[in-house]
Amino acid sequence: MRTRHAYLIMAHHEFGLLETLLQLLDDPRNDIYLHVDRRARGFDPARLYALLTSSNLYLAERMPVSWGGDSQIRCELRLLDMAAARGSYAYYHLLSGVDLPIKTQDEIHAFFLASDDRIYLGCNFHPAQALLEQRLAQYHPLQNLIGRGETRARAYLSLLDQLFCRLQRALGVNRMARSGLSYVFGDNWFSIPQAFAEYVLQQLPLIRKCFYRTKNADELFLQTLAYNSPFREAIVPSCYRLIDWERGAPYTFRMDDLALLLDSDRLFARKFSQTTDSAVIEAIFRHLCKKPPRAVSAEDLVPVREDAPAQPADGAPESGD
Repeated sequence: MRTRHAYLIMAHHEFGLLETLLQLLDDPRNDIYLHVDRRARGFDPARLYALLTSSNLYLAERMPVSWGGDSQIRCELRLLDMAAARGSYAYYHLLSGVDLPIKTQDEIHAFFLASDDRIYLGCNFHPAQALLEQRLAQYHPLQNLIGRGETRARAYLSLLDQLFCRLQRALGVNRMARSGLSYVFGDNWFSIPQAFAEYVLQQLPLIRKCFYRTKNADELFLQTLAYNSPFREAIVPSCYRLIDWERGAPYTFRMDDLALLLDSDRLFARKFSQTTDSAVIEAIFRHLCKKPPRAVSAEDLVPVREDAPAQPADGAPESGD
């Protein structure tokens, strides 16, 4: 029976918070696979290796990742492929660098041990057709450059994207019409078992054909693959993350939300920020670990090249089995 879990983490800032997240995942039953956006500044992998005592930590080759672009999908697949190549896991969990678990590792492992290989994905099985067409029907080759934010360059690229889509519609381009897929929408965060992870990696030609050069398809591709596969009946339409879309996009949790977080039946929560409220982050850590987060001193640091091969934490097992 597989018992180990792989945590796949996509980060681009808030590296102090990332250190807290990794300490909460640091467990001999877990391996951690981390991607840090290539454009990020101030990332020091030596600090992370110094913090971990039980989990293996593997650094993925860095690439630029843009909001809404297919670089999001490519990065998720890079992490998933990296983890699957090293071993066989009970579950693969995708988190961002500003997420935290809100249950202990014992509770999380017990939950998935009893899950009977179900697939945990936020799913809307009947998304609006207009939303699907906006994101998938035409090619969006500029979305990785557009990203998110208001700049003159992005506004110009966004206008070019709109004009190009208008031209494609005039020419009758509709990628969805020839896909043969029923589309499902939801959060891009997931917890999936080994068999489905292998299936996803076998579908790379389909993913490239239908979901590359699209817009915000990271919230569609995995749900759609699962729904159109033999794994459909295994879908649980929740990623078991506590995410508040009513107070923000999403809302950043604060100390006032501590009771809500600790009383939730979810396993993870997003998002957090040390700038917005560091107290709630430490409170969650103390609740789960019964001690404050560990600080890294200069004596702990061993230089690590960011392009160096992935390294396990000292004393941790190297196999994913």
